[in-house]
Amino acid sequence: MVPLLPHRQACAYIRVSTDKQGQSGQGLEGQIASITRAAELWGIHIVEWYQDVASGRHSDSLGKRDGVQRAIRHAQALKMPILVDGLDRLSRDMASVEKLVSETRIEIISAKEGSLADPVTLASRAARAEREGDLISENTRRSLEAKKAQGVRLGNPTNLPEAQRKGAKSNADRAAAQVKVIAGELDRLEAWSMKVPQIVELLNQAGSRTSRGLPWTNAALRPVLKKAKALRAPLQFTEVRATTDEDCPPAYNQNTNFGRF
Repeated sequence: MVPLLPHRQACAYIRVSTDKQGQSGQGLEGQIASITRAAELWGIHIVEWYQDVASGRHSDSLGKRDGVQRAIRHAQALKMPILVDGLDRLSRDMASVEKLVSETRIEIISAKEGSLADPVTLASRAARAEREGDLISENTRRSLEAKKAQGVRLGNPTNLPEAQRKGAKSNADRAAAQVKVIAGELDRLEAWSMKVPQIVELLNQAGSRTSRGLPWTNAALRPVLKKAKALRAPLQFTEVRATTDEDCPPAYNQNTNFGRF
């Protein structure tokens, strides 16, 4: 393992292959815990988290995943490494990983395998990840063939447009619930007037997580905070109006002594 300098900065990247895993947090929480432990052990400060819900099997998957592309740009801009749970989370295609490192000169740090800056080590780990991916694909194919032979109907029987509408509503409901939770947390912490980085630090210290189970970042909190403030504004307006109507004296033309002097 290549020794790591204390107090280094890095961005973290996590990935799951299916929407179901992404929505439920299955797989993501384990990766977050593993990366967080490694970062604490090695004295690395994680400045941003990135994630994808996509397959890592194909040679062009790196270029198609928005999360990993943003992580690469961030790492290049600040000349810092990318921290992953395992190399297979980045990609299961050996050539893609080798090309990424050789072209960008970004150091990849795996929570399971340490720093993968050395080309020989990187090639060995990438080859193993690729082989594991091949085995998973082959086992999946055989399992599906066996189910088809048994007469099991494969695929999603739900109408696709209907499934998409239900998914969109579920996402909207989850986002609305998240806004209410954050509004409650800000009330409890008395943090409405604080700056975004300060609120992020408080929320993470309190154990709060995003709707996807990730630690809060400035970018993740800003849109939620904006909606939480909009949710709070009507309540404040109602309170101010009630106080004003009660405390203000009556108009002059409503005063019984009006015109007597």
